[in-house]
Amino acid sequence: MGTAALFGGRLDVALTRYDWAIEFLDRAANKGHLDARKDLAQARILRAGTLAQRGDYVKAIDETKTPVRQEDLDKGHLYNVSCIFS
Repeated sequence: MGTAALFGGRLDVALTRYDWAIEFLDRAANKGHLDARKDLAQARILRAGTLAQRGDYVKAIDETKTPVRQEDLDKGHLYNVSCIFS
């Protein structure tokens, strides 16, 4: 839902939807759902990209710190992070 709002140019709505997804996925990851950790990292990266598109580069950098520090990032996650700041 966040990505749909993002592509529609509704950045504030996208951020709200990513916040909801991050909260939901964080709870799922803490309950031991392994796939939720990767999805959580992706949601944080997408939120950071939205912040960067809005011009909030400092916040975008802060947003990427958590998923980048996680050891379960795959090449796709790292690629998405690099695209935000290129």
